[in-house]
Amino acid sequence: MIKNNMYSTLRWKLFFIFVWVLLVFYPNPMRVGETFFRVFNPPVAPEVISDHVLEEMRDLDNGEIERFVLDYIPYQYDWQTFNLPWYYPRVEEVLANRTGDCKSRMILLASIFEALGRDYELRYSINHFWVHYDGKDEGYIERDDVFLFSEEEGFQIPDFQWDVTYRSYNNFMELMPFSKKVFFFLGFFVAWWMEVSTNNFTWQNLKTSRLNFEISVK
Repeated sequence: MIKNNMYSTLRWKLFFIFVWVLLVFYPNPMRVGETFFRVFNPPVAPEVISDHVLEEMRDLDNGEIERFVLDYIPYQYDWQTFNLPWYYPRVEEVLANRTGDCKSRMILLASIFEALGRDYELRYSINHFWVHYDGKDEGYIERDDVFLFSEEEGFQIPDFQWDVTYRSYNNFMELMPFSKKVFFFLGFFVAWWMEVSTNNFTWQNLKTSRLNFEISVK
């Protein structure tokens, strides 16, 4: 009985903390659904790219177009751009914000390539999203051995980059708004306090029941 109560309490705490953290990070939970849907259904939108931009890029090679996108979309974490920990935007949002992280740059570059009829594939690693194309210069975080998923090659076991993951985690925590940090850690305290209060209430009821039983026996 005690063991069952312990597991029940643990499940309740984990569920409470999960819901609390979800609502702290994503006040609109629909954003979570949109993001994960777009991971598996990338919102490449060539129709959004204007004809004027396409005419200017038609004679450029893929590398030059990529450098243009990197300059056009200065890098910024999702905390800074969307006030969310992780978000996969549409091309319209990327163009409206003119900032974003690797996902924003990737979806814009893919849309331009699609509009120009260029061959490309999307690749995802543990820490990075990018567009791969023939002749692309490999970078430290865009190598063939670090991607987790490729549109052409599917899934593979990647070479895990601990240093990149550690740096991403530090930046994530540093850029998290202070109010989010407060409410994030507050959730663990609330879960602990509610458990202690519940246990004290249960213990008091048990003592009262035992006292009443002893009185009735006497």
